[in-house]
Amino acid sequence: KALLGLWGNTQLTTDEGRSVQVAAFFRIRQLAVTQPFPFIEDCLKGLYLTYVRNAKFINEQSLPAITFMGNCVVELYGLDLNASYQHCF
Repeated sequence: KALLGLWGNTQLTTDEGRSVQVAAFFRIRQLAVTQPFPFIEDCLKGLYLTYVRNAKFINEQSLPAITFMGNCVVELYGLDLNASYQHCF
């Protein structure tokens, strides 16, 4: 949950803030790949819900962060297509 909070913070507009978002996503991705099967479903659900909560409030300052978050969601869903299919439907 802490990593999702860091990854989903669209108020971080500095380079340091962006690097925190990238590092949080890489850690979430690493956990999704290395932990046993049910954990990736939690990661998929958490990333999706965090993305949806933040995508409702788009302005010119948050647009790059929202775009980055969307790309991260697509990458994570591409790791395990079976789990992604089950999560989507």
